[in-house]
Amino acid sequence: TAQTQYEAGPVVASGESLQVGDLVFYGTRTNIHHVAIYIGNGQMITAPGRGKVIKIAAYRWKGDDYFGATRPSM
Repeated sequence: TAQTQYEAGPVVASGESLQVGDLVFYGTRTNIHHVAIYIGNGQMITAPGRGKVIKIAAYRWKGDDYFGATRPSM
């Protein structure tokens, strides 16, 4: 789940710049409901839901519930 992926970390410190390949998460500490892949320049690859087209979009927008990011190791 997105929650499990967030908990696997490691968490990117608040204020640290995101890097290509970071995972970005939306929700709350106990209810992370969405994860996407950061691709640079403020953009992410996201699958908005089952049966919907995967797309490139801004990773932040007005009213979002962005929670944070992790930087999985290779």
